[in-house]
Amino acid sequence: GAAIVTSGTLGASASATVSGSFDGRIFKNLLVIIRSDSKNSGNYYTTFTLPAMAGEWGLFVPTYNDYYRAVVTITGSGGNMAVTLRMDSDVSGTTAWIYATA
Repeated sequence: GAAIVTSGTLGASASATVSGSFDGRIFKNLLVIIRSDSKNSGNYYTTFTLPAMAGEWGLFVPTYNDYYRAVVTITGSGGNMAVTLRMDSDVSGTTAWIYATA
């Protein structure tokens, strides 16, 4: 099964992040889902699967008429891990969900 680690909306600032912790649980993989709004009011979902291990992963988030870069940073080990998602540019209304699987 999958458990949600964190979710949130990234605002119009490249410094905005979505962060969460593993809360003592141990997971094998993370599923990152990003919904980005395009200039013509469409919603575009992009899904990434990452190993639940410390590191940093760059993501490429395409939309209808643009693309965004993002980075997922995982720190710690075992149940003491935490994850942060940050967009690389100002993107209003981008929603992200991060799930983990055992």
